[in-house]
Amino acid sequence: MLPTYQLKGADLTEEEVVRQVIEKKQDDSGFTAAISDVTFNEKTDQWTVGFTETFAPKEKEFNITADDQK
Repeated sequence: MLPTYQLKGADLTEEEVVRQVIEKKQDDSGFTAAISDVTFNEKTDQWTVGFTETFAPKEKEFNITADDQK
């Protein structure tokens, strides 16, 4: 278990935004990706969660953005 971080200027914690994007992505069948990074952009008030598709024939990286809103 990791601690929850509340970044300066953010409304959501890292845990909340990761949970939010995973729930949004779970609509896709066969979602088997690992989180590679989580960043917050205070200027745009958005989070970006980076993923690496681990079980695809060829490794694929992609990002999902989420607004910083509770």
